[in-house]
Formats: sequence, C-alpha cells, structure tokens
Amino acid sequence: MTTSSEKENFGQLIKRMKLGEAERIYALSNSVGKILDDAGARMILRHFMESENKSVQCVDIYETCAEFLENHPRYESCEFEILSRLGLPSHLRQRLFYRLNKGDPISISLCLKNIQAECLSEVAVSFSDFKDSITKTRMNLKLKTLG
Repeated sequence: MTTSSEKENFGQLIKRMKLGEAERIYALSNSVGKILDDAGARMILRHFMESENKSVQCVDIYETCAEFLENHPRYESCEFEILSRLGLPSHLRQRLFYRLNKGDPISISLCLKNIQAECLSEVAVSFSDFKDSITKTRMNLKLKTLG
C-alpha cells in the first residue's frame, strides 16, 4: 500500500489491501521483529493497535531507535531526548544516558538494540491478534480471487 494515508484507520487499510500486500505481510508475521522492521507492515500494525485501543508507544520507540542506529556511530545526546518524550521508561533512559556519557558508540548501539528488544517483547503481547487479522484478510482476499 504505497499511497496509504496516516489518517486511515485499520478497517480502511484492510479494505484497500491487495492480495500481494496481504501475502507479504503474512509472510513477515511469523516474527514481530520482521513486522517492526518493515515500514509498511509497521504502519498497519500501528493502525491495528490503535483500533484495539492499545498503546503504540513501543512501536514509536522501536522505530526511533532504528533511525538512530542508521546514523551509527554519530550520536548526539540531544537527539535522544526524543525517546524520553515518546515515553521511554526511566530505567532504559538512564542506561542510555550512562552510555552516552561514556561516549562509546558500540555500547550506545547495543543499548539501542536492547531498548528495541524490550519494545519487541511488549508488542508481542498483542501480536497474535494482529496475525489472526492478517490471516483472515489474506484468506478473504484469496476467496475473492477464486470466485
């Protein structure tokens, strides 16, 4: 879904979804990490979680950490305030700022990856419902193409 609007809700995204997109997301759905690492699938997961009244805070933090990791090894401590504003728990924030103060880019990268792992674990709690929804959508689209 290359032209999806951020304002669309999950139901609208599902109605517009093509079989190829459903197949692609279904293939990724065996891993929470693969879904979170794919921009299109992550957007659909985000909308699903919003439709289920679940917090997307961890998705936002995961995504922001990924953006920081792309800039490795150039880290600016002021940039990491974004994670605090997104709601990064204080114990993780303290770990990150400790590593920032030491100035070791490898240690900072590992800390960002650990933050992503914690977010991944939290998202995994509601992931089976998302996977069920994608499976149902995929099956419905397959049935439409058959007949």
